[in-house]
Amino acid sequence: MIPDIFDVPDWDDSMPVQALGTTRGGGVGEGPWKSCNLGTHVGDDPDHVAENRRRLSATLVLPSEPAWLEQVHGTRVIDLDTAPADDRRGDAAVTRRPPRPAAG
Repeated sequence: MIPDIFDVPDWDDSMPVQALGTTRGGGVGEGPWKSCNLGTHVGDDPDHVAENRRRLSATLVLPSEPAWLEQVHGTRVIDLDTAPADDRRGDAAVTRRPPRPAAG
């Protein structure tokens, strides 16, 4: 378990949306990625990223593998219900088909 990785919004329980942010704490990695890096596009060892993603998914007990984004800091929001699987470069993702986890 990676207890210091979560940053949970303080939202009203009646909201139909669930969200969770991750910090850089915990995880596996070396050098500049000595953290819980979840991005495959930043030069980290792919095995370390896969292990960090596995730990996150196991800790959260997700219903399925998240739709992982290549997260960039911009304004593009990926609609997971309509975008092709190979078009996941953006800053955020949405879906109207719960329980579909998205991660960036």
